[in-house]
Amino acid sequence: MAYLDASAIVKIIAAEPESEALVAYLGQVPAQTVTARIGMVEVMRAAARHGNVDVPRALSVLDALAYIELTSEVAMRAGGLAPTSVRGLDAIHLASALGLRRELTAFVTYDERLADAARVHGLPVMSPA
Repeated sequence: MAYLDASAIVKIIAAEPESEALVAYLGQVPAQTVTARIGMVEVMRAAARHGNVDVPRALSVLDALAYIELTSEVAMRAGGLAPTSVRGLDAIHLASALGLRRELTAFVTYDERLADAARVHGLPVMSPA
């Protein structure tokens, strides 16, 4: 199972320098892709800001993901995470992924602060480039 944060999902729907490498990587990994439900909002907002995004493609990509809901358990885990430099939404992504730790083969992010925090917690961080 591969966890994708919003920075990774945006690279699938919008042409960015790492987009091709990420799509190729995901094509080689026969795994379910999952993200936190908040990722849907983050990606839709980023797509609106980006301006050059195929909205039907974005919706198709979002529909193909499995979602982890923001439960009280996830919220409490996110609120207590170290390091404290991890921002709120990123803490939710990290807490969501930690709940799947045993099943995760990759935690895919292009956010360095989040990647560092995920490594601290022993997650297998990937940033295909």
